[in-house]
Amino acid sequence: MQTSAGPTPCVTGTAAAASVNRPPSTRRPPEEELTDYWSFDLFGCLSDWRLCCATFLFPCYTVGRNAAYFYEDGAMIGALYCCGMCAVGPLTRWRIRQHRALHGTMISDVAVHLLCPCCALIQENRELYGFEGSHIGERMPINIEINRK
Repeated sequence: MQTSAGPTPCVTGTAAAASVNRPPSTRRPPEEELTDYWSFDLFGCLSDWRLCCATFLFPCYTVGRNAAYFYEDGAMIGALYCCGMCAVGPLTRWRIRQHRALHGTMISDVAVHLLCPCCALIQENRELYGFEGSHIGERMPINIEINRK
């Protein structure tokens, strides 16, 4: 008499296969397996000089623009940040990580905003707005052609 242990699970993809092959005590939650890293470096803030200058001079504006991406009142969030309510920075960073499934924790979000808040705001803004350009000024195409007569 032959006994069967049950159907063998059909698993596709490397993350799913790694999860099945792990012992139950070391399996990660699904939200940790599908995480990615930030597209832009934390200290790459000088690569967009317009956004860098605007954020270092008026960080509350960049906080408001980052919050406005999630359809929040950017003026109110920026005013709260300007009045010393700096907790909105890590909260916005947390929302970006949840929205984009990025690697990190709330503790790391608070630490980044405590140690280098302007660089964190710039990284968040560039993650939201991508390679198209920052929210400062017009979105400039990479290849600009000037026709002179």
